[in-house]
Amino acid sequence: DTLDLTINNSSSGTDTQTACGSYTWIDGVTYTSSNNTATHTLTNAAGCDSVVNLDLTVNYSNSGTDVITACDSLTWIDGVTYTSSNNTATHTLTNAAGCDSVVTLNLTINYSSSGTDTQTACDSLTWIDGITYTTSNNTTTYTLNNSAGCDSVVTLDLIINEFNLDFTESSTLFTSPPFVVQFTNNTPNLSNYNFTWDFGDSTIEQNNNASLSYEYLFNGIYDVALIAEDITNGCGFDTLKKENLVFCTGGPNLSIIKISNNINVFPNPTNENITVSVTNYNGNIKTEVYDLIGNRLQISNETTISLKDYARGIYLLKVAYGDRVDEVKVIKQ
Repeated sequence: DTLDLTINNSSSGTDTQTACGSYTWIDGVTYTSSNNTATHTLTNAAGCDSVVNLDLTVNYSNSGTDVITACDSLTWIDGVTYTSSNNTATHTLTNAAGCDSVVTLNLTINYSSSGTDTQTACDSLTWIDGITYTTSNNTTTYTLNNSAGCDSVVTLDLIINEFNLDFTESSTLFTSPPFVVQFTNNTPNLSNYNFTWDFGDSTIEQNNNASLSYEYLFNGIYDVALIAEDITNGCGFDTLKKENLVFCTGGPNLSIIKISNNINVFPNPTNENITVSVTNYNGNIKTEVYDLIGNRLQISNETTISLKDYARGIYLLKVAYGDRVDEVKVIKQ
């Protein structure tokens, strides 16, 4: 007998797989973790066993929350613009392992705000933007942060109340005193003001007429002041002063009374204190403060005098120095 024998051989191999989360292999088993020990036997082309070894790497998906706070709106990674808070939107990305990375949006939308700052000021106002405004304005805006951390746009609505004081003078001259001068106030809306006239010769008069005549009894040079208190918008005092007005006959026997410029008072008008100095004099001085009806209010040897407790108005300051006594009018605002 002759033997005719064919020997076929079994075979083996490795099935290398990478999956996300789980993998169902040829053995019908679902694997949820990496595995390199499982085997399964098939039949090869020669009819012998073919043993397959599994080399499985299982990677995992992940998830997270994107916590965001925004003002007014937010365009997220999904391309959607959100204008209100949202904690349900999701978007799927790919993580480093090649698996899904599901992101959940946790969005809080805060909102910008706006408002108007209504201001009324006298003459000028320095606003929150650092700018000093001298005229009324209702268009300027400034952006702050509100309590939510968003823009708070403030619009300025400013009314500037201004004094527009002016007066002109004209005199009728006679061959001897008295001399008559007519002061004409050019300020509109006279009913809005209380006017006090200081004629420069220790005469004070309150009068709201559009024009006022006053008789000067002596030749001289006078400083005339119109002091106006606004009674409609609380702007307090303002003063217009015309200096060195000359009222005299102009004849050859002219005697002009000179106004002393030795006494310096600062500030005048004042809200509280005044400081007194005498030009070219370094000695001691004595001051007395009087009201306009002649009551002496205080005596001091100091150069700084407090008018804090006095009512608004005009006061007479007498300054004694050396062998002289000069008088100055002080306005308390």
